[in-house]
Amino acid sequence: MKKRELMNEITNFIEYYTSDDTERQKMSDTLLDYMLDVYQEPIKEVYFRYEREEGVYVVKRNDFPTFKIYKSEKESYIDSFSKLGYTIHVG
Repeated sequence: MKKRELMNEITNFIEYYTSDDTERQKMSDTLLDYMLDVYQEPIKEVYFRYEREEGVYVVKRNDFPTFKIYKSEKESYIDSFSKLGYTIHVG
């Protein structure tokens, strides 16, 4: 989830949570302060681990379920993930 989407989700919760304008504004100001000063986008990483028995690579990301690819597909996947800004680990 991107920073703006996260802020929208929390803002919607604040709107739902309280009908008091003063409290709502205080919570919204706190959210803005947090997002500007503290929040950082999660690091996008992908891990390729070779399994010799099966002859495939296990691909693991923090934002997607683990899956397997053939050895011949590894380079195209690495290229795709590089273009998307992922940090790549091959082992």
